[in-house]
Amino acid sequence: IGYRLGTAKIGETQTDNPVGVLNALAFTLVLGLLEVITDAYFVIQQGEILVQRFFIELLLVE
Repeated sequence: IGYRLGTAKIGETQTDNPVGVLNALAFTLVLGLLEVITDAYFVIQQGEILVQRFFIELLLVE
């Protein structure tokens, strides 16, 4: 029961502070954006490696 009361008080405190809520939201969005960018970069790197392997195979065959 004590845990639930503490959680309710924390929730009330967080909703009473709009700046804190906006800061948390902005932080979450920035982290999500960074994750998307790093994942996209990884996919591009993998694509470049596949193209490089293709050209190496082509050069070695000739």
